Amino acid sequence: MENYSKAKKVENVIVLCLMAFVGVVIVAICSIVSVNGAKREVASYDKLIADLSEEKIRLENNITEIGSSSYLEELARGELGMIKDGETIYYFK
Repeated sequence: MENYSKAKKVENVIVLCLMAFVGVVIVAICSIVSVNGAKREVASYDKLIADLSEEKIRLENNITEIGSSSYLEELARGELGMIKDGETIYYFK
């Protein structure tokens, strides 16, 4: 009877160790999934930063272009129909 009791204790210890091992594996898998999700999120933010940097450069170029007198002249002529002194506009039908 004593051998049966020892065998049962050993069996219980083995089951407990296996359960602990399964628990550790589950926690490790959850951690890996969380890390992979975070990596994807970081990658999407990196792309967003790159896109916004390109847009910033484009807008800075537009600001420089708008400040130039040739752009203002083009805008005044094209959208407002303005002319320089001494110029004559001819309209054709």
